Amino acid sequence: MLHHKIVCILRLTLKSVSMLLVSQAPDIVCALRFVVAGVALTPLINWKNVNRRVVGAGVDIGLWIAAGYVAQAFALQSVSSNKAAFICSLQVIVVPFVNSLLGKPLSPSLLGAAAVSLAGVGLLEIGPDNQLTAPDMGDLVCLLQPLCFGMSYIRIEDRIKEFPEESNEIAAFQVHTTAVASLIWVAINYLTHNAAPIDPAEISDPYTIAALLHTGLFSTALTVYLTNTALKDVPAAESSVIVGTEPLWASIFAAILLNEQMTRVDVLGGMLILAGCFLGVSTPSSGDSGGET
Repeated sequence: MLHHKIVCILRLTLKSVSMLLVSQAPDIVCALRFVVAGVALTPLINWKNVNRRVVGAGVDIGLWIAAGYVAQAFALQSVSSNKAAFICSLQVIVVPFVNSLLGKPLSPSLLGAAAVSLAGVGLLEIGPDNQLTAPDMGDLVCLLQPLCFGMSYIRIEDRIKEFPEESNEIAAFQVHTTAVASLIWVAINYLTHNAAPIDPAEISDPYTIAALLHTGLFSTALTVYLTNTALKDVPAAESSVIVGTEPLWASIFAAILLNEQMTRVDVLGGMLILAGCFLGVSTPSSGDSGGET
């Protein structure tokens, strides 16, 4: 049930981020999102008895997550949230491949799953004139999402096994780490590019506040908490299949909320990516990978 709740929350995540990027720079969007989430999760920390190794676990995971969300924020400036959602689902393939590099077997069926998924990505690169276009910088940045998020899930699995009773504190510290990294990003842009600081007037309208609260409290704080809790009990294959359906819901909400349209080729490409994800998590090697949500 926890993973079903996570999918429900994730349905609107990329839409809210896209709405925020209309008026805010990517670094500011990330900083606002994770500061709000960090404040919400702070009560989970037992400040009287802080374990440095638990803090280190949160920092380890948080840095991978920060890299993934920075890539997402940049990619959404030029890539539709539909395409970003489908490409992000490739994390289901990334996790077992990385695990294979760590000594776990890589089955032929998993290689087939990767081929099917890559074919789907190729279809997403077909432009309005039905011609295959070369990936632009936004597409390449978007591909960093599944890599970074996939690595974060591998680290979450390892750390939750190491500290099963401190999963809530790990969740808080990983979000705090991502918040600090985002604030450093804002400071670097301000100092090196003379970027404008956050203007309260630009984030005071109801729609921006609603999008910020959704991304900070629900799609970040609550999702991280539920994910860390679920990974203690839910098998990896089951969780991957459930969360792997998120791009379908993302596309539906994109059409409803952002008026984004998907061509038949886009739909076919997305379905191939999802087919590859389902095939990937049905193999024995991916069933042992753990944590690929």
